[in-house]
Amino acid sequence: MTAKPPCLPPRPTGLRLLRGEVSHQRLGEGFRRFSYPMFQIELAWQDDQALLPTRIGPLALGAAGWMSWQGRDHGLRDGSCPVLWCREVLAQHGLQAYQHRVTLQCMPRVLGMGFNPVSFWRAYDEHGRLGAILAEVHNTFGEQHTYLLHAPDHRPLRDGEPLQATKCFHVSPFFDRQGHYRFEFHDEGGQQLVRIDLHREGQAALRTALTMTPSDGLAPQLWQALRQQPWLCLQVLGGIHWQALKLWRRGVRFFRLPLQRPERLSTGGPIGPRRLSSVDEIPRRPASEQATPRGA
Repeated sequence: MTAKPPCLPPRPTGLRLLRGEVSHQRLGEGFRRFSYPMFQIELAWQDDQALLPTRIGPLALGAAGWMSWQGRDHGLRDGSCPVLWCREVLAQHGLQAYQHRVTLQCMPRVLGMGFNPVSFWRAYDEHGRLGAILAEVHNTFGEQHTYLLHAPDHRPLRDGEPLQATKCFHVSPFFDRQGHYRFEFHDEGGQQLVRIDLHREGQAALRTALTMTPSDGLAPQLWQALRQQPWLCLQVLGGIHWQALKLWRRGVRFFRLPLQRPERLSTGGPIGPRRLSSVDEIPRRPASEQATPRGA
């Protein structure tokens, strides 16, 4: 029986380079604060826009290169198309109106290596209004979970509107799976700001901020980013393990990796009396396919 070939993602219609820094602040036991520089790319897919070339400077889209984006790093990660997966998830939750334009904010592979602690899919309607966000979270143990954030009545999300989701996934060995995340996404004034705070027992336990300045992904800027951080993946992974070592040496409680829950997608929404928070079964394959840190 011949295996079905992988479904290649459609070529993006938009690209921006994002440059800035990520910062973490652990509160309470083992207080720690640090930040480090990083760069990301933001890809866009919109049916009525012209396709990008497959290579832009050092960046290869769907192929090997000095810097590359590979569809197999996102979605179900089984060879299926992550863009179709994203749109299928939206459809299954009644969010078809926001399939008009989909963007993905992530780190590219650099020199063939890649690791994204978290990537963000944003979904917009034909009027450019943001209606849903999918936060793809990966841990260093090779596991993945996605948080789908949207309003219960499917209205557009306001810029910076606080969103909440129950924590369902083991990320750090120095936190268990208890608590909930509070998300904020700001995209005004020429800067993108993403805040993710972990709350436990009514108090903030961890604050994370991703502050990025976008620009058109022109070849010279991509080459400059590559020259400045040629070991981006190793810097991210090295920073994670270095900070973990510091917490371990301080005697912060260590939690072993638990068995991952069968659900691979959970939902959250705006904070308030109509807050949405539930766990859903992620589809195994879209139906459309079946038919260096700085311490402080």
